[in-house]
Amino acid sequence: MTSKNTEVRVAAIVGPFGSGKTSLTESLLYVTGAVDRKGTAGEANRAGDASPECRKFAMSAEAVASGTRFLGEPWVFLDCPGAPELGAETYLALNIADAAVVVCDPTPERAVTAAPLLKLLQNLDIPHFIFINKVENSTLPVREVINALQEFSHLPLVLREIPIRENGAVTGFVDLISERAYAFKDGEYKENVSAHLVKIPENVDAKREEARQKILENLADRDDAVLEKILEDALPAKSELFSSLANAVRENALVPVFFGAAEKDAGIFRLLKALRHDVACRKIQNETLKDARVAVSVFKTKYAHTGKQSVARVLKGTLNDGMVLGNVRINGLYDIRGVNSFKIDKATQGALVALGRMDEINTGDILTEKSKSSFLPALSSCMYAAALEPEKAGDEVKLTSAAAKLAEEDPSLFIEYDKDTEQMLLWAQGKRHAELFLARLKSRFNVRAKTVNVKTPLKEKPLKTVRKSAKKQSGKHGTGIEIELEISPADQNSGITVAFDGKAFKNVPINQETLNSAVYEALLKGNSGHPVTDVDVKILSLNMNKDVPAELFKNALETALKDALKESGTVLLEPVWKIEISVPSAFTTNMRTVLAKRKAGISEIIPDPVYRGWDILKADLPFSALDGFAEEMRSASMGTANCVKNYSYLKETPIK
Repeated sequence: MTSKNTEVRVAAIVGPFGSGKTSLTESLLYVTGAVDRKGTAGEANRAGDASPECRKFAMSAEAVASGTRFLGEPWVFLDCPGAPELGAETYLALNIADAAVVVCDPTPERAVTAAPLLKLLQNLDIPHFIFINKVENSTLPVREVINALQEFSHLPLVLREIPIRENGAVTGFVDLISERAYAFKDGEYKENVSAHLVKIPENVDAKREEARQKILENLADRDDAVLEKILEDALPAKSELFSSLANAVRENALVPVFFGAAEKDAGIFRLLKALRHDVACRKIQNETLKDARVAVSVFKTKYAHTGKQSVARVLKGTLNDGMVLGNVRINGLYDIRGVNSFKIDKATQGALVALGRMDEINTGDILTEKSKSSFLPALSSCMYAAALEPEKAGDEVKLTSAAAKLAEEDPSLFIEYDKDTEQMLLWAQGKRHAELFLARLKSRFNVRAKTVNVKTPLKEKPLKTVRKSAKKQSGKHGTGIEIELEISPADQNSGITVAFDGKAFKNVPINQETLNSAVYEALLKGNSGHPVTDVDVKILSLNMNKDVPAELFKNALETALKDALKESGTVLLEPVWKIEISVPSAFTTNMRTVLAKRKAGISEIIPDPVYRGWDILKADLPFSALDGFAEEMRSASMGTANCVKNYSYLKETPIK
């Protein structure tokens, strides 16, 4: 008999948008007794629908944690967003989870939408299960869905059960290891498991033997004991198969596949049993934590009415309120229940908690009594930009403060002030991501903001070498200035360089630092009103005395530079990004069309050397082509494409 596990285990419920993750989480909570009345998507009253943004946009807007107990053992289910733009929320949740359940549609054509998650799980090396949802509406063979999913998984996908059908509809399943059959009924297993046992139909015998043989073959590939039994023509005992399968899952050597209907609680108890039997608590891999008495991993930051909260999982030991971690004291310890939190005194290993007012702590920090490190890697690049403005005049300071807090909560977006265009820019993963940001500004901080078009941060470059001089005279007799300079076009992306003839500065009260500052200021606006760059400025002569006012010097310098630029003429330069798009091979042609439409030069297309079924496209994307790019990229790939921008350079542009 399996001993009870007292440590909290965490399972992340992930999947493509619309696959039914929140409904599955609600069913898991209902079947385990955590909720008495099951919520529905139509009423938006499920555990995962608690935030106002979830209800407003009819989608999961953040990872929501819900605790329960199954057969006396504690569990936390993390209902993660499925929208591609909110992938960072899912990524961070997976980093602290013991396992994941990937919820998929029952149609082979939509299997590709799960590809980014299977790729991510491969990267993170996290044990996972697949749950094919909504089978009550499908007459397609489950095997076709598995074959389509297998194209994107480096691990063997092993069907753990086969469907029982009546008139084409799935009405139950046969467990391939216990060799028992169960009927789907509303409220499945809520009260009496044995009431759902049925006789195995004769028409599934052939499929059952074939599917069971595949399980045995996969287990034999990694388990010598199972292989030995098979070679001896002896069937391994069911207990041996259960144990071998659990070890394979924990070692992330294969992926069990289940199916059901979350809204009808069909197939949920079987999934819960598999989680309970096959999922082990996360082992600490970080060597620096092995000697620590207490360790926590912060995977989310949130600003509540009580101040900043750092949402974390206790990796090791017992956590007490008031304890010092990473040289910062915990000012309030809270149990997490959905979007709400409740004050507690301590938390044991495995628990999810909120740490109060640890202002110096950030998402991605791993804390012990003596140290602070980080697991936060580079997230997807922000390919959507919007300029922020307060709706109410005078709210600029409030907007800046609130926006900074939301950016701290969500590391997949950031705020910057572009000094060239004088705009506050929100960089996000897409339009919906930006809309969520605006909604949170209003609901959380009572700040109303709007977005306006982003100005392309153009620059100007001189076309040829020109010499010019300027004279300025003050009101005082003998207090004038005369300057002669030369401008020349410089190499691409070299910026502004300032040089001078040593003789020019003899007995002149101007040093190099002052000169540089004056030149930079004078070149803030070129012939077309944009900053000037890629220019060499050389001062050939400068005559002035110490009584000349600083403003007179700046005026003379500016006059000479403006005259030189006017005679030289300038060309406009636009930022161009070096980007890499990762996309399933089926959508590579679509992506080429998207890039060509935006005049992005494609430099290379190669198969991904690590992830099966994926291609990498490298291209140069002009800044002016950014508007709508994120949405078009995802639309052309069923939401699967991901883009990383590496660096930018300036290039001549026909923009006027």
